[in-house]
Amino acid sequence: MKKLLIIIPFLFKSYNCRTKSYVMKTIFYSLTVFTCLLLVVHTTLAQTTFLSIQQNHFEQNSYDDIKKQFYFSMPYNYLQSTSKLSDSTNKYKLDSVYYCTFNTVSRPDSFPRMKEINNYNSNGNLASTTIYYIPLGTRKWVPQTKRCFNDDGSEFARYSWNNEKWYILFKHTRSYNPQTNETTYETYETDENFDSICAYKYVRKINSALQNEIYTAYYYDRDTKKLEFNYKAEFFYNIDFTQFTNIYYYNWNTKLNTWVYDYKVDYDTTNNDLISSVRFIYDTKNGVWNKNSREIIKLDSASNREITSESFIFDTITNNWITDQSSAFFYDKFGKDSIQCYKSYSSGELQRITNFLYINTENHCIKYEYTRWDTINGWYGIQKYDSLFNNAEKDTCVIKYSWDTITNNWAFTHKKYSEYNDDNLPATFYFQEWDNNSGIWADVEKRNYEYSDVSSSYTEVIFKWDTISANWLLTDKLFYYYSSFTNSIETQLYNNQLIKVYPNPATTNVTIVNNAPTPLTANIYDIYGQLVSTTPIAIGKNSLNVSNLSKGIYFISANGLGKTIKLYKQ
Repeated sequence: MKKLLIIIPFLFKSYNCRTKSYVMKTIFYSLTVFTCLLLVVHTTLAQTTFLSIQQNHFEQNSYDDIKKQFYFSMPYNYLQSTSKLSDSTNKYKLDSVYYCTFNTVSRPDSFPRMKEINNYNSNGNLASTTIYYIPLGTRKWVPQTKRCFNDDGSEFARYSWNNEKWYILFKHTRSYNPQTNETTYETYETDENFDSICAYKYVRKINSALQNEIYTAYYYDRDTKKLEFNYKAEFFYNIDFTQFTNIYYYNWNTKLNTWVYDYKVDYDTTNNDLISSVRFIYDTKNGVWNKNSREIIKLDSASNREITSESFIFDTITNNWITDQSSAFFYDKFGKDSIQCYKSYSSGELQRITNFLYINTENHCIKYEYTRWDTINGWYGIQKYDSLFNNAEKDTCVIKYSWDTITNNWAFTHKKYSEYNDDNLPATFYFQEWDNNSGIWADVEKRNYEYSDVSSSYTEVIFKWDTISANWLLTDKLFYYYSSFTNSIETQLYNNQLIKVYPNPATTNVTIVNNAPTPLTANIYDIYGQLVSTTPIAIGKNSLNVSNLSKGIYFISANGLGKTIKLYKQ
């Protein structure tokens, strides 16, 4: 696992030339999958450490698990298409999501179970997401996890809350040294003693004079308590730095205390429509390079897309290349994959076919079918989906199939059909499962979407089908609250820079300080998104009587634009 970590930076770089993009895909694809699986396991083990000390978490479910359980398709950001807010310059941001459970023994009062709070930077990009939960027997929000994001939306850090403190699950950092032309990437984690450690590190150095890049990877040795050499790769390019010529991989030999060859890949890019690569394994005993594998990729000169790909294995007995596998790719008129075929020369038969069928350039796939070849049973299915879309290009029905080994044919498993309102916004989603005994579709779940023109929010109401009463039962509600970015004042409102509320918690009166250059309107909403009161707030300090409010959590929003301020009423 440690050795493979160095592959990660190579795989996620954005290459403009065709050689780099296809070479990186073909050479490192298998390593990518394996590496990602190992990282998932590693991250899971790290998270397990925290789960063991957070046994009081409600049913041990994270908010991500809840979203995976209930989200099949989220509504679009309806605020951008309503007549009241039709200005194309408006940008709406999801402030918070509250999740409530109904009809349960532990939560009969439908009190909120979990919430997600989002924070944005001054550019309007998501900066962090924090998940809170309410432990059983309490009414107090407790932090659970926090995720931090870069401006491009990628996650760079995740934390877990324990003993009134945030602990690092992982954190990625990057630094650049212009003097040495080196970029250093580090990944931090929390060890068994809850101390932050640099678990992984790799350094990328570009040498323009030698036309190469060197990546050196390190890992944290928990025995020596320090970073140790792990793996190294050296990339050589052509004169204009657009195509690979050679790649060398090294292992660190702890006995010799030096780098030693592992394998290398040589590239031949003399033909613009053909990419050829040969992999050699280094024989340390004899000090020679031995041929190992070869790959040839053919590109379409007009579209620069991959047409065919063939891989070979070198036979040391016959001293010849033996064809191993080949792939063929077909595209529709929009340039989308229509068919992918994979053939194995060990059996001489096609091994896998994936079919796609698109209806337009918006990536709406109306049919997807994935089949494989078995030398004993022949063709069999893996996955299949059929979809229908309305004139507004919204999916109205999605059917999922599985392969029936008895009938050797596709069989229904799940179906989702959708209804939309006059604005083509989601109104109701129905989820059904195929009943093999009765041969009909059986209701499982229903979700209604309720939109508010007043509070910039919408509600997702979830029902489960009760087979005993033959009726829909309300089980869950999710409340989504939005804010907008339209000008500098609104941006400051969003970041709570112009509006201050104190004391908080409050019992009878609160003071609202309006630092904006104009008077505003304060809207107060309850936990269910219902507007409780509206009051004008002048520039400066304003007193607001809240004695008539019931105990609980409320949200104050200025002009319906700014980030909501939580008010705790005691």
